[in-house]
Amino acid sequence: MHILVLIYHYHTPNMSIKLRFYTNMISKEDVSLNFSDKQLVKFIDISDEYGILEDIKFTIKLNDYQIQEGDRIAIYKIGWKEVQDYEIFDWAPTNTTDMEIPFHFKGSVLPKNLQSLYQICYISGDNQVKGASTPFHIQALDISVNNTLQEHTNLNKNIFKDCKQILVQHQRDIENCNIKLLKMINNCIAHQQSQYNDIFGKQELYTKLISDQKDEIQNLRDKIIKIEEDYQKLYAEKNQIQNKYESLKMHIEIKKKVDGQNLEDNQSFFEFQSIPQFPAISEGLF
Repeated sequence: MHILVLIYHYHTPNMSIKLRFYTNMISKEDVSLNFSDKQLVKFIDISDEYGILEDIKFTIKLNDYQIQEGDRIAIYKIGWKEVQDYEIFDWAPTNTTDMEIPFHFKGSVLPKNLQSLYQICYISGDNQVKGASTPFHIQALDISVNNTLQEHTNLNKNIFKDCKQILVQHQRDIENCNIKLLKMINNCIAHQQSQYNDIFGKQELYTKLISDQKDEIQNLRDKIIKIEEDYQKLYAEKNQIQNKYESLKMHIEIKKKVDGQNLEDNQSFFEFQSIPQFPAISEGLF
């Protein structure tokens, strides 16, 4: 059997990676991947093989290295030469300060070439290799698994179809509910507007009534003030008349007293100075 052995060397300021692989599909024991102890990024829990739709889950371990913007984690086919020769990649998480970071590639995006070996590499933003994993390969599923997968796929399609119909019906229900809700809101607004107009009309009426009552109260106050003024005048006139009456009464009493004294004097005078009785004619004649 003809075996071609290729050896690649990757040199960075902090790490030297030597990769040796075989072009034939051979066992893992025939593949060696030697790293220096100066790797800044290591990959933990990398399996030898993964199913064609199986997620690749592993842990990134940082050795005296801090993740930078632009760092990425990529899957390469063994034998790659340029950084851009990746199969798939994802950005390294920058929102963590942990030294061990869980990471995974979804099985749906993995390479489908079952005849190749792959490895995961950590590439810095300036395109330097900071670490690489041990090789692994992607294996095909057996017939039973494929049949089961096809059944699940068909089932998922039916479920998706049913879910789509349910979603469409749900969307229609939402639209109908929105129409009903809009109608209810419009009716409520109209009712509230009617109540507002009624309240506003009553407010105008009450405002006019209050204004009229204020005018009436002011008129009553003016009348009361006028009555008080007239009463004061009448009271003053009454006092004047009362004073005049008292003065006249006193004057009359004094006059009565004076007139009574004069009357008594006159009576005494008449008593003492009575005119003798005029003699009768018969007595004079005889």
